[in-house]
Amino acid sequence: GIEQACRTMASTKDKVWGGSVPVKFSLASREVTAMQAPKPIYKLLPRMSYLPLVTTSVRDHFVNYAPAIRGDLWFDFDGRPLKWHYPIGVLFDLVHNCGDKNSSATRLPLEITVHFTG
Repeated sequence: GIEQACRTMASTKDKVWGGSVPVKFSLASREVTAMQAPKPIYKLLPRMSYLPLVTTSVRDHFVNYAPAIRGDLWFDFDGRPLKWHYPIGVLFDLVHNCGDKNSSATRLPLEITVHFTG
């Protein structure tokens, strides 16, 4: 009854608020300025977090392999720019068409490409 519905709702809320998304950040191949491409950086990010909160650590990881930043660092998924103001969990759901029963299987980690140039 109502008690079961409340428990289910609380459980769902805990999963959404407490969930994390594994993310793989890779430098865009056309922006590699070193002899060898850098290794990707992996992070487990809370669904309720935002890309600007990890920008510094991602930039620091790739800065020696990329051109000087002209403007802001930006990210894409499969060639589609990602919106900075969306929570990580929403970005994950959008790029994987979560809720679409006809979509292909969800790929983990979420593979994000890092760009230093426009």
